[in-house]
Amino acid sequence: GTSAATPVTPEYQLAVPGQNGDVPGVTGPMKALIRAGSAQLLEQMWYDADGNGSFEEGEELLKRTGDGGFFAGAFRPDGENARLVVEENGPLRSIIKVEGRCHAPDGTKALTYTIRMTFHAGSPMVMLDCTLLQDTDQVFFDIPAFGIELPLVNAETATGTVTLEEGEAHTFSIVQGQSASLTQIGPESREVIAGAENPGMRLLLERVKPYWSEKERALWERDERIKEYSWSFQAGETLLTGGQAEGLLHIQPTGRPVGLAAGMRWFSGLHPKQMELRHGKLRILFWPKDERVGSFRMHRGLAKTHSVCLVAAPANKQEGALKLCRAFNHPPMVFPPPEQFRRSR
Repeated sequence: GTSAATPVTPEYQLAVPGQNGDVPGVTGPMKALIRAGSAQLLEQMWYDADGNGSFEEGEELLKRTGDGGFFAGAFRPDGENARLVVEENGPLRSIIKVEGRCHAPDGTKALTYTIRMTFHAGSPMVMLDCTLLQDTDQVFFDIPAFGIELPLVNAETATGTVTLEEGEAHTFSIVQGQSASLTQIGPESREVIAGAENPGMRLLLERVKPYWSEKERALWERDERIKEYSWSFQAGETLLTGGQAEGLLHIQPTGRPVGLAAGMRWFSGLHPKQMELRHGKLRILFWPKDERVGSFRMHRGLAKTHSVCLVAAPANKQEGALKLCRAFNHPPMVFPPPEQFRRSR
């Protein structure tokens, strides 16, 4: 083996600052381009499907469109003022931070976002930690939906796999103009949602019911066929419903040698959540636009962070990619044996 004193010489540099502040990152099997001044989160992304050490046009996963990236309702990133920093760059791991502002269409208000992208040597996975900060001049700010958007190459027609209860996999296919989405709403019981299992909360609930608006009453009397998640397809047609969805999604664009898997840590536990493939874009929503949950009300100074993994894989090799996403969602927890605790006294 290699002794501890032997220096490690990396075969590649994970993050190399380029011209105009661009940072290309090469992990070995995967290459990504993060561009300063761009509203797009990942400018481009490739996977070396044939293992020849080069990244060719046919191996591109994410394409340059100039849009996408982080969004919060109608608020969109201002790429010109985005700040890109290589926070860590070693032989095994690189962390790149992008910080910027999402502006309203009229430019009067803005929300701050921070995204940290972590790359590991030899890995086809990039991890994204996405934070939205409510730093407007308003005490409360209602956001109908927010998340990230990733433009895929030729994904208007694609096949895919979604994992639902206990990791059960379901395959699907879409053609031009179709879409597919997995939405995790919340607990099945309305009483659990309202906290009415507690006697005091139940009494309070009965007192306020007569004063509900029509919209509030409609939210309470929601469609009970939708329990905790719904897998929808083609303009909102609900195909499957059930309890807690694992929430992993693999997309294989038709005729391409590479595919992309995505996962959001604690997808069901941090409901409401949504993953959607629409118009060739992968949309990962940390708060989906859904009348059953309404808008997300953020107090000034409040920040919300979510972790996402993206895994590239050769065509028809989605099982390995989904396995990596599953490991990201459930990281190993290491506990020392009791003997070590006793010796540490």
